[in-house]
Amino acid sequence: MKKSILIFVFLLIVSMSVSAQGVYFDIGVGGGPNFFINGIGSAFDGGFKVGYGPFGNIPLYVIGESNFFIGTSDGGDGGGAVGIGIGPGFIYYPIQFIQVGAALGVSLGYWGNIGFCWNASIAYDFGKGKHGLLIGLNFIGARYNYIPYSWESVIEEINCSLGVFVKYAYKEKI
Repeated sequence: MKKSILIFVFLLIVSMSVSAQGVYFDIGVGGGPNFFINGIGSAFDGGFKVGYGPFGNIPLYVIGESNFFIGTSDGGDGGGAVGIGIGPGFIYYPIQFIQVGAALGVSLGYWGNIGFCWNASIAYDFGKGKHGLLIGLNFIGARYNYIPYSWESVIEEINCSLGVFVKYAYKEKI
């Protein structure tokens, strides 16, 4: 967790010191229901993206994403998850105020288990110029295996959340 915070602070400082020609940066939080194998609960997520774009007249940004996910079980069965994800992705503006994004990556779970994670989103950009306020929907999740109490059994864990988010974004517009 300390490494994630240090990486975040470093990227924040670097992104602010760059001349911002073609730089994309966003940071935000969200939440919604948490769906997992054993039931349903609630989830909280957040993260940031750093990237480059647009490319010519195409409003496409190539990004690297880092996020965290905290999912809880409302059923009292002990289910839920905590994870950190990191990976590459893209952001595209099909029209000037609608943002569509996706990323795939590696997820590190609470128990040290490594797996696969994803994030897909669509948002409305309320910003003018280079600064924006994004409000939208995202579908995030992770899949990994872990050994809970003994070395004899492996449990597959899949967590996903369909939620609402709010983000600040800094980007070059066409």
